[in-house]
Parts: sequence; structure tokens; C-alpha cells
Amino acid sequence: MDSENIAIIILAAGGSTRLGSPKQLLQDRQGTTLLRRICTIAIAANIGKIICILGAHHEMIRPELDDLPLTTIVNDQWSSGISSSIILGVTSISEVDPAIEAILFLVCDQPFVNKDVLESIIQCHVKTQKPIIASQYQNILGTPALFHRSIFPDLMQLHGDKGAGKVIQENMDRVALVEFEAGIFDIDTMGDYDLYTG
Repeated sequence: MDSENIAIIILAAGGSTRLGSPKQLLQDRQGTTLLRRICTIAIAANIGKIICILGAHHEMIRPELDDLPLTTIVNDQWSSGISSSIILGVTSISEVDPAIEAILFLVCDQPFVNKDVLESIIQCHVKTQKPIIASQYQNILGTPALFHRSIFPDLMQLHGDKGAGKVIQENMDRVALVEFEAGIFDIDTMGDYDLYTG
């Protein structure tokens, strides 16, 4: 598969209720916001089209991305759960470029995702030809995760706060795994952030 036929969708629409302020705008250890950080990693991976799904606080967050070569889409239904952003992303990329063969989903609150992780997932997909490539950390299978277009109908059936992990669990015979132990750490609370920056 040509990497140009893989799109990246960054899921960044959540309201950060446990944190109390938009986690998208928290700074990483180099002083870059978490959202801009994951977007620049996606761009550096030079994979293909990039869509960033925004939702809560989008007026405040969007300027972080204005100068980057990607498309931002606002999910007005963000409060109904992450599934609405996944469905919006799949629908949007299919409309923008019907030739897209796979989608790689990223989130902004995994601060240890880097370009090497994304490249490992792409390489795993090319090598195994499995339609789902999931990151594995401890006993969790999750993002970053890639889904071939044959899985898009399953993603479109998600609802509420059920994310792509549900689709992974329901299709384990079609999944290949990439070890990413640092993926276990994500930032949901100020305690998590303090641990990351401390």
C-alpha cells in the first residue's frame, strides 16, 4: 500500500472534563501544545492527508493549527462521545478522497507518540496485510491504530462513548499488534500532567 493512500485523523474534540481545562492546549516538555505536537508529528510522518477533528472549545483551540498543512473539522456533536468524531472523520475522508485505503487514528493526550511509532504501524500493515493495526500497551489495545477501508463500516456503527477499541476487540482475528509500552500513559487529569512534566 502506498502511504499516500493512508489518511491520518486526529481525534481532539473532547471537553477535558476531568482536567478542568482544554488538554489540547496543555504544553509538552518543549513548550508546544499537545495538539500542535501530535499534528506536527503527523505531518513529519509524511503519510498522507491529515484531518483534525475539533469540538469543545474549538474557537480557542483552532488558532493553534491555522498555519499547519491539515484540515480542521468541527464536530458539533462532540458531547455525544468519541464515536461521533470517528464517524465524522471516516465520512469526511471518504468524501475528500475516495481513494483512501486506510485511516490512522491519533489522539493528542498520548505525549509519547512519535514519528517512529507511526512508521512502525504503517510498516506492520504493509508486512502483515492485516486490516487493523493496533498499539499494545500492557493489556490494552488502542491508539494509535490503523483501520483498512474494509473496516470503515464497523467504525460507522459505533455510538456513544465507544471508541475504536470496540471494533478492535470485535475483530481480533484481523488485528496485528505493535508494541508501544509508553502508550499506556495519557493525560486525563492535572495529576497526570504534573507526572508528565515533573
